Amino acid sequence: MHRHTRPSHALVFAALALALGAEPVRAQTPFLVKDINPGAGGSVSTFFFPDFGAPLGASLVFRASDGADNELWISDGTSAGTRLVADLNPGASSNPDRFFPFGASQVLFRADDATAGRELFVTDGTELGTLLVKDIEPGAGQSNLFFGAELAGEVLFRADTTTEGVELWKTDGTTAGTVLVLDINPGPSNSSPGNFAVANGLVYFVANDGSTGSELWESDGTAAGTQRITDLNPGPGSGASFTFAWNEEIFFSGNDGATGSELWKYDGVTAQPVADINPGAGSSSPQSFTVIDGFLYFVAFEPTTGQEIWRTDGSLGSAQRVTDVNPGAGNGVFTGAFCGVDGLVVMAAQDGISGRELWVTDGTQDTETLIVEVEPGPGSGVEFQSIRCIGDLAYFEADDGVLGAEPWVSDGTAPGTFRLADINPGAPDSISFSPGFNEAGGLVFFPADDGVNGDEIWAVGAGPPAPVPSLSTSALLLLGTTLVLAARRRLG
Repeated sequence: MHRHTRPSHALVFAALALALGAEPVRAQTPFLVKDINPGAGGSVSTFFFPDFGAPLGASLVFRASDGADNELWISDGTSAGTRLVADLNPGASSNPDRFFPFGASQVLFRADDATAGRELFVTDGTELGTLLVKDIEPGAGQSNLFFGAELAGEVLFRADTTTEGVELWKTDGTTAGTVLVLDINPGPSNSSPGNFAVANGLVYFVANDGSTGSELWESDGTAAGTQRITDLNPGPGSGASFTFAWNEEIFFSGNDGATGSELWKYDGVTAQPVADINPGAGSSSPQSFTVIDGFLYFVAFEPTTGQEIWRTDGSLGSAQRVTDVNPGAGNGVFTGAFCGVDGLVVMAAQDGISGRELWVTDGTQDTETLIVEVEPGPGSGVEFQSIRCIGDLAYFEADDGVLGAEPWVSDGTAPGTFRLADINPGAPDSISFSPGFNEAGGLVFFPADDGVNGDEIWAVGAGPPAPVPSLSTSALLLLGTTLVLAARRRLG
């Protein structure tokens, strides 16, 4: 029997508690780290999503403008510790992006110094330690690099050159150590390596050699050790995408030309289908893989229940649908819209009634529950691309239709789900377009606009909500036709 639960009334605990003079449970209050670009201009863009920055030790490196140009900055969460790292393109913007943590003390990124074009840079957080690694596409052109995975002190990535096209490269952070690994699709044609994952001391990825389509490859970082390991869809048809490493195996969306794109795995020797979720030639297109409490969760489609969350223990035939948030053939869960909180799966989902809201499941089939209807009615309250679990909390962007889009947090329960702050008071939004929550040094950083300083860097303490001081509190909760009184005696 389908048992997903949807409250018949909005949860009003927090509002009534405040009305009765109670102090609700709250995490630490978000704070403006620094007004980098003084005034209303703003220094950081909310359009760069999780590419907003990357951790470097206990600090965050990110892209910001002090009103002159967009350059590389670093912050330890204090105003004094937030500073320009290097002006890589004096008088203009170097626009650093695609940050990738490397080793214990460096971050790789892409930037334009006006001489080499947008190329590979590295930083250790100091001006002297921020350098152009290599002009991969010589001259003012750009290599349009995308980072892949780190293996044994090197990062494998893809880059584009006029001679070889988009191919597999590696770097150890030095000019001499940044080289083409292999021209998989010989000549200027592209192999377009992507979907990198690490298992068994190797990097796995998807690439197209020009004759077998996009298939699964492996590399140890050398030309001799880089080889195609599958041709699931014989000939030029593509057979692999969306790789993920778990328990020293590679799980991926595989297409053998007969059963559509379905869940496969590679154990280092053999590639095998785990499950044909959408039987026949149709595709379930499994993706958004995430490990939660000993299971591999993912989003997949099949015609009778639409796109929902599934899970597997990794064994053949073990895939099981977890949710059917939107009963019937309608899609309930979005790709990239869930994560794990203390063994629970927290997700942005829609049931066909309330719009896109925050739901939770413990992994038991068809027991998903609406946590909180942020925006009552058919409107959507939760921005699905914004959810990120850090520690035992899910951070996300939500809009209740009254106070605008603001940062919210959830521990997977209704009382533990709330707006961190109304940073931009009233109806205006403080955050938008999936701002990207990044953890560094015990803080969660994100860009926000308080209506006065423009888009600037903000932070909040990471971790579970702080204990409430010993105060006499009471609250009311309306669930269905039952009125519940919650009270706590004054202690001490």
